[in-house]
Amino acid sequence: MTYKFQLSGDLPITVDGIVPTTNQAPTVIQFGAYVYVFFSNHDSSNPSLWQLAWNPSAGWTGNDRVSFGNSSWPQTVKSPAAAIIGSTLYLAWWDVDTATIQLASSGLSDGPISATGWSQVPVSAGTAPINSDTGPGVAMVAYPYQNVDSLWFFYMNGIYVAYAIAQPNDVGGVNWVANVGSISTDNGNPVGNASPAATVAPLTAGGAAASYVVFVGSGSAGDLNYIVWNGTGFSGNEHLQLPPSHFVEQTPQTNRPPCLVSLADKTASMMLLYKGRHTNDILLSVYAYGDQRWQLNMDMAMIPGAGGKPVMPETDIGMGAVIYNDQLLVVYPSQQSPGGQELYFANVDYAISS
Repeated sequence: MTYKFQLSGDLPITVDGIVPTTNQAPTVIQFGAYVYVFFSNHDSSNPSLWQLAWNPSAGWTGNDRVSFGNSSWPQTVKSPAAAIIGSTLYLAWWDVDTATIQLASSGLSDGPISATGWSQVPVSAGTAPINSDTGPGVAMVAYPYQNVDSLWFFYMNGIYVAYAIAQPNDVGGVNWVANVGSISTDNGNPVGNASPAATVAPLTAGGAAASYVVFVGSGSAGDLNYIVWNGTGFSGNEHLQLPPSHFVEQTPQTNRPPCLVSLADKTASMMLLYKGRHTNDILLSVYAYGDQRWQLNMDMAMIPGAGGKPVMPETDIGMGAVIYNDQLLVVYPSQQSPGGQELYFANVDYAISS
């Protein structure tokens, strides 16, 4: 495989002279013509979710609190998640008061979503997962379950990686159809200590898409492990393996939540981003169809900068990322900012060939 990258940015996100801040990893998603960034504020006395929007014409806009017509708003101190089914964008978070996963939705429009235009999604049937853990957030992907469009949630239930499934219904609510305390595989129950990352991508060229989850394993080493949905259950619960370095396969390590990005590419299906275990640099790997495995273990600081200018994205918290116009857009609380909590962004131009 041949990879070409060029990096630009590592600049603060600025809206009306203000740089948003957070102490949790943001979530980033494209919906229509805009990229959205959702993040929790770091005010424990008044926890809330905030949103930013970006496209090439408008630049960065928003930096507004997500609310339901200004009368109420999501309250969380953890990383949120976002996923799309049809023309509806769903936003998920751990609620401070009930310790359950809560949902909001918004439809597609020509302009950016109004921060006050979200609709709260009620529970029509079943029970939402409960988690009193004050640490990790939740990951969410859109993926069919029993041939019905569904929202899959991955989260930490104590020390175990767990999942739950909700299906939107015709009256604007959701039916919780699966609420599993922990995931089981042939290799045992996945155990971790940070928010999982999840995406939906095929693992072979032309193959069916699958839910793929990466999580930080238990133990002080911070090894990254994976599980994958095989159609009837989960398999994996093994270390990620990266290309050999000095003839030794490398297991990526981190002490913060990783990030997965699905690619619409003929030769590769996913990108993995994570903060290094002993560095604040952001590292990048690519899952290639040819070898059906992860390749590269590249420090983004080593990617050539546009115009020869060095670019060195750093974070001690985590990141969100999305593909937009054939570029990888990465958003992260930058270690270069005061307190390491100001949101920065960087763009990666990439080309992958066999």
